[in-house]
Amino acid sequence: MKPRIQATLALLLSLYLAILAGGLLVLAWQSGPEAMDIWAWIILGVHVGAAVVLPVLLFRAWCQKRTIRMGKALPWAVRLMYLSVILAICDSWAAGTDRRDTLFSQTVWAMSDGGTRGYNGFGYCLTYHRRLGGEFGPEVWFWFTPFRLYYTSSRVGASWVWTPDQA
Repeated sequence: MKPRIQATLALLLSLYLAILAGGLLVLAWQSGPEAMDIWAWIILGVHVGAAVVLPVLLFRAWCQKRTIRMGKALPWAVRLMYLSVILAICDSWAAGTDRRDTLFSQTVWAMSDGGTRGYNGFGYCLTYHRRLGGEFGPEVWFWFTPFRLYYTSSRVGASWVWTPDQA
């Protein structure tokens, strides 16, 4: 890959991480039931750390007129993304069974009627909808993408994370 394309991709990644970290910081200062637990703070720290370190490394490389080499790190990042997708598929299946719990993620919130639940896993957030006489199925947002995927009884597709819920 050409150095100019690598630098552009790294810059776009750092902008995405900065926006994501900003959104997570807003959630961090919530109180009440939306308050963050220790795992959410760790996830926030990882995103804020990457959002700060990546632009600093890019700026240093630019000042020293060095090319950015992602040859060793990029394959491992892709492997982690694959692992995240596989775990989300397993959790989506497990949440839809009679067991109503996931295998690889932690329950973060639940509706008062015990139906729809939200889970945090390795690189993804899963919402499993269980509305009586209504929507039933998973909605997944992977932290490395700006959109969410859903496969429910009333809708199938993808939408941007920042758009309001249609259901």
